[in-house]
Amino acid sequence: MADASGRAAYAVAGPDAQTVWVQAFVAAADGSVLATDVVERPVWPADRVWPGDATPADLAGYAAVSGALRLEGADDAALSLPDLVEVGGDVVLWEAPALREVALPALRWVGGDLALYDDPQVGGVDAPALERVGGSLTAYWMPGLRDLDGLASLAVIGGDLALYHDLALQRVDGPPLVRVGGGVQLWELEALEAVSWPALLGIGGRLDLFQDDALTALSAPALAELGGYELHHCDRMADVGRFDALRAVRGEVAVRYDAALTGLQGLGDVEAMGALSVQFSDALTTLSDLAALRELALGLEVVRCGGLTAVDLPALERAAVVSVRGNLALSEVGLPALQEAQTVGFADDPALPDCDVVALAERVGATAQCSGNLEDACTPSCAP
Repeated sequence: MADASGRAAYAVAGPDAQTVWVQAFVAAADGSVLATDVVERPVWPADRVWPGDATPADLAGYAAVSGALRLEGADDAALSLPDLVEVGGDVVLWEAPALREVALPALRWVGGDLALYDDPQVGGVDAPALERVGGSLTAYWMPGLRDLDGLASLAVIGGDLALYHDLALQRVDGPPLVRVGGGVQLWELEALEAVSWPALLGIGGRLDLFQDDALTALSAPALAELGGYELHHCDRMADVGRFDALRAVRGEVAVRYDAALTGLQGLGDVEAMGALSVQFSDALTTLSDLAALRELALGLEVVRCGGLTAVDLPALERAAVVSVRGNLALSEVGLPALQEAQTVGFADDPALPDCDVVALAERVGATAQCSGNLEDACTPSCAP
């Protein structure tokens, strides 16, 4: 059984034990049971395992450490542990101003987080055998980090993948990466040009890209599970990326302040989202790229997109709330397939007649809210 943090420990006894195979089963709220794949793990002799937490100086010749491996505020120029295969807890490399080399050639598993923070001279982490990180993989304020090529075997990240303010990082790719259990945050990576995950099947949380000024390409063609998506202040992205296998997004899809965004083709096969929010993207002239979108469980928000002339979502049938505001060129309501909505609101869209809003609300049985639009005979019947 797992503890409150979600981790489970099991003691293996027996002098002949060389290997164990581990599989986890998770009971979901609906009564179904989810099973992980089977992971093969060696059983180490006691004299090869460091008990508890350790520093690099402790671990010469050890194959495993049961706790965390920490290097914090040290003057070491290199971290080299050629025998280390497994870390039960976190690997923490923080505020090491002299550190240049991180060599963990045999490391295959990290039970907790792999966390790098403010190690200004580290250009990469050489851990070519690393397959799994049980917690999160984070790299914050790493100005020398050039790439993630040293993690060429990493297939599973149990928690988040979070890269923040790593100003030399030009690309994020991972041919073997299959699953990120949490979210992905790629924030303030001003040199980042491309993100490519050809084998990635699932992101449990939100894929969040913020202020990646050089980014022009995002590709995850096998991705079938996504908790949410945000493209925010990525001013060279003309589209939202490539998501060939994606059919549903559990949470919100948000595109905001993306100056070059002209289309949403990359999400064209998505049929359902929790919510859709499109804001402050003046180069976007149509929403019709979302040709398969039928349902928004929470609602639709379109705010200050100066190039839009209609809310042209051709297949949208259900949206809890429709809120459209401040779109100066909007002259048609659109939404030809909408059948169900609780509230339909259009405000400060000066080219849009209020009668069009009222007609849409009556057709779908919703309350009409309209103000600041093109006034006509229907304006008095609009709710504030």
